[in-house]
Amino acid sequence: LASPMLLAAALTSWPDEPDQQASPALLGAKVALVALVIAVAAVGLLFTPEGATPTMTRPMPSGPFMGIFTTPAEADRLTAIQDDLVGLSRTPRTVFLERFPLGYLLEGMRPGTYSTWATSATSDRLQTYIDATGKTPRRIVLTRFGADLQDGEFPESVNLRGIERYRETFRSDELVVLDLTAPQ
Repeated sequence: LASPMLLAAALTSWPDEPDQQASPALLGAKVALVALVIAVAAVGLLFTPEGATPTMTRPMPSGPFMGIFTTPAEADRLTAIQDDLVGLSRTPRTVFLERFPLGYLLEGMRPGTYSTWATSATSDRLQTYIDATGKTPRRIVLTRFGADLQDGEFPESVNLRGIERYRETFRSDELVVLDLTAPQ
């Protein structure tokens, strides 16, 4: 977003009339700014969070990302998650913890909280939401992909009163599913 804004700012201060001349310093600054914007845009096209764009050689075979190219490792991970979720029954009020909104897209269900991003196992937000609405999630799905989980491990605990009422019903390399055993 900043690159187009910088480019627009540079071009809007260009002389409007053909007989007007910009000073050499101003002209040099504008040329440098345009070159910088082009360089930043080019870097954005070459690198993504998954890695360098040239490493994205495999299209996703199915699901909501079908046909989109990604790295082979990411394609394998997403395919494994899709396969795990297909095997689970759809449960109303499912919450994917560790900032994993893709789970809702893959499961085809509405989020079990007010936010698909801002919920992590170590945050008070899930409990605050339950306290405010009285809506307790029936299923909690833990993932290993949160920004605060740099080691790639599952969260050790969930910051939720009554978490002992949930039992683990499924575990894979990518997900741990906790289902509520006794509603409030």
